Amino acid sequence: MRPIRITIFILFVILFYPFSQIKAQTQKRAMTFLDIIEMKSLGWQEDISPDGKWFIYTLTIPDWGKNKSFFSDIYITPLTGGKTKQMTFTKDKNESSLKWYKDGSFFAFLTNRSENKNQIFFMRPNGGEA
Repeated sequence: MRPIRITIFILFVILFYPFSQIKAQTQKRAMTFLDIIEMKSLGWQEDISPDGKWFIYTLTIPDWGKNKSFFSDIYITPLTGGKTKQMTFTKDKNESSLKWYKDGSFFAFLTNRSENKNQIFFMRPNGGEA
């Protein structure tokens, strides 16, 4: 009976030892300069829809691994409550200058998606291709 208990104990240690190492690695630490410059930040472009239902904004994400300062994507949040939704997924490209159309049916923005030249794109708040 004793060898079975020892075997169970050894199996238990083998199975749960990696989890104890993960906990030790996720302890709090002081922020560094690199942590700060790698943080996502709210862009300077945001707008509320004319009907007051939607808030659109850009989220700027640094990409130091590719030696680029940042790229930005558009997010939309319902002001009446609900989930935030990412509207654009253009890695290595930037969206800016967000502006709602006067009836709130779509918004316009500038992006450098094609040939790295800024062009105007339009998108509805329910998504779809710009």
